[in-house]
Amino acid sequence: MEKGHKKTDLRNLPTSAAEFIKLVIQKMRYRRNIREEVQTELAGHFEDELKDCAPDEDKEQKARQLIEEFGDVKLLAILLRCGEQWLFEHFKPLVS
Repeated sequence: MEKGHKKTDLRNLPTSAAEFIKLVIQKMRYRRNIREEVQTELAGHFEDELKDCAPDEDKEQKARQLIEEFGDVKLLAILLRCGEQWLFEHFKPLVS
């Protein structure tokens, strides 16, 4: 694993959310460090939305609702990849 990147633990998320995130990352097919960053961001969105849900059934139901709102996995993966590429291409000169 690269320096500074820690793999996000998806075990504290409902199964549907963890599987959705894994699928998006798999479909993204991009550099590992970028996939890890995107995984962390997606997990954070789910955790933020699910923090007020008490029973696991409520969390699972809310997670499924969020997945539906995210939309098509393949399209989301493509958009995330394009977004990361655009940011890298346009802002790398500013950081370097």
